[in-house]
Amino acid sequence: MFAVNENVRWVGLVSARGDVMLNKMRPGLKSSSPQEFDEEFLKLGPMTTLGVAERYSPYLQELEAVVVWHELTALIYSRLGSQVVAISVENHQGTISVVRSWLKKKKAELKN
Repeated sequence: MFAVNENVRWVGLVSARGDVMLNKMRPGLKSSSPQEFDEEFLKLGPMTTLGVAERYSPYLQELEAVVVWHELTALIYSRLGSQVVAISVENHQGTISVVRSWLKKKKAELKN
C-alpha cells in the first residue's frame, strides 16, 4: 500500500470478526497516535463507521469508501472482500483519488 502513493502514512487491516491483521506506519514516519490506540481503534472504528454508512446502500448504490478528514490527515475506510482496510494519508485531495483508484481495482480483482 505504501508504494501506491508517498502520502500514505499508515495502513490497518481488520478481519470481519474484528481481528487486527495489519497495523503499520510508513517506515521513517512518526505516528500521530500510539500504536496501542491504533490497534484498539481498528477493532471497532472503521467497521462501525462503514456499517452506518452502508445503511444507505439500498438508496445510493454500493458504498465505495468512507473518508474522515482531520486537520492533519484523512482516514479512508473500505471493505476489501471480508476484510476492512483503514488508510491514513496526508491531507491532499490528489492522494485520495489515487487511493480510491487502487481500492476500486482491488475490489474488482476480488469479485473476479
